[in-house]
Amino acid sequence: SPFPLLRGQLCLLSRFGQMTMEALPVSTYILAVWNLIIRPPRRRYSRLELCGQFGNRFRVGNVIVNRINYEITNQRGHTIVCTLFEPEKRPQQGEEKACVVICHGNACCRLDAFHQVHCFLPLNIAVCCFDFSGSGMSGGEYVSLGFFERDDLASVIQNLRERRAYTRVGVWGRSMGATTAVLHSARDPSLAGVVADSPFSDLWNLMKEIVNSKLRVPDIMCRPVFEGIRLAIQQQAG
Repeated sequence: SPFPLLRGQLCLLSRFGQMTMEALPVSTYILAVWNLIIRPPRRRYSRLELCGQFGNRFRVGNVIVNRINYEITNQRGHTIVCTLFEPEKRPQQGEEKACVVICHGNACCRLDAFHQVHCFLPLNIAVCCFDFSGSGMSGGEYVSLGFFERDDLASVIQNLRERRAYTRVGVWGRSMGATTAVLHSARDPSLAGVVADSPFSDLWNLMKEIVNSKLRVPDIMCRPVFEGIRLAIQQQAG
């Protein structure tokens, strides 16, 4: 990596948050913000946490639920880990087979979607959740705040339709996952519906919010810092 001191610099910036641009070079800010945007803290978890309160077969209300953990490969060759909770009872002939795909937020993972099981399974609607590339236990090194994540979502939905015979698929996303859902829905009009909880509409403003929440970058320096970030992201993550 061309940024071997990145994490150390980020720690220094967090520790000395009162420093001004005169005290630290622009390159230091670029490296720290670069890390915050495309390599935020990764939400790792154990097999025990993955199992959580749900086994491979359990009951929610009057519905018996089967749980499946599986992996697929996205368009960039990264492994995407998925969990599917589906009613054991198969739809009768002529009935739709429905599923809601839950998209997690930045620095989060599929475990955040487990509480939705109690919401949808009593309605005989399956729940599918997964870790985006660069998040959780999936492959990949970086996140893109929705740009490449929409391809991950497309791969998950394609698998549900072609390999698991789901005929009605909706998407529920939060934060980065909500933006991903909106980006994907623009090219998939067959979705049954989209719930977008707190998506961002402007990447520039989002980057400023991320920077201001962690670092103290004067407004006058935002544009050169962000231009440096853009070049660094293109070089490192494509």
